[in-house]
This record gives sequence, C-alpha cells and structure tokens, in this order.
Amino acid sequence: MLRGAGGTSSSTGQNLSVIYLLKGGRLERDNTFGILREEAEYRKSDLFAADMKYFAGICGGTNWTTLPKQDYITDENEDSEHYEGFSFTRDSVESLSGKYGLGKNDLYIAACAVALSAYNDSDDVMFTWTWDGRADAVRLKAVGVLIKYLPVALHLAEGLTLSGCSKR
Repeated sequence: MLRGAGGTSSSTGQNLSVIYLLKGGRLERDNTFGILREEAEYRKSDLFAADMKYFAGICGGTNWTTLPKQDYITDENEDSEHYEGFSFTRDSVESLSGKYGLGKNDLYIAACAVALSAYNDSDDVMFTWTWDGRADAVRLKAVGVLIKYLPVALHLAEGLTLSGCSKR
C-alpha cells in the first residue's frame, strides 16, 4: 500500500512513499507496465469475449436505472445534478457495518442501491463502483494507477432495506 507521508512494504522493507519516489527514490521493481500489458492482452482474448457475452446475457434485457432522475424544474439542482451529503463518520460506518453484518464496501454499495431504487422508484439498479485494482502481491507493490470501475447491477425486492440486504 502506498502512503503519502512515508512507509515501507512489510514484505520487502522497501520504502513505498509517493513523496520518496517524487524525490528521486527508486523501487527495486515496478510491475505496472507488465500488469497493464497483461490486461490489454486479456481484452483482446477469446476469454474476454466470452466473459462479455456472459455478462450481456445476465444483464441484458433489463431496464436498469443508473442515475438519479434529473430535476430540471427546481433551483435546488444546479446543472441538473443531484448532490446529497453523506454525514456518517468513520465510526458510525463501522458500527452500521457491524450491526447489519456487512463489510464497509458492502454497506456503501447496499446504501447506494437502496437509495437509487427508492429515489427512482425502480427495482433494477445499476451503477459503477471504484476499486483500486490491487488483488495480488504483484499489484500491491505496483506504483501505477490500476483503478477499476466495476459494474454493480442489482434487482431489489420491493421495500428492501439495509437490514434486508444483510440477510441476502
């Protein structure tokens, strides 16, 4: 994991501070370009085509709601965008996660899905979730940006709440 102010990799003792790198420090090895090349090759493969066909099959044909409905009438929505504050503290998110038996990411995903479903009055919701793309040791040590945008598509039963999400 990279730290803004400093830190070392627990596995190699290697300094992984972004500031360290910006000041000319060197990594023993950065696999970012190899990782990106591997991902580009996957996108050209038959396996990727099969994966895309699979997801099109399970997600296609549904009238997904993907964004909050636009409010073009009131003055409360500048540039037709919808903003809502999320005033939970880190402690309250951890408390809610424990209460409902969800991980923190699961809690945010469930809250987003339930809110989008209620706001748009739709049981089928789809949105994008951002993930850092670091699933293995090689990617954990890479400095490059490996951010992935994962599609989340859910069919929510009518009246589903966060409590109901934790039971599924």
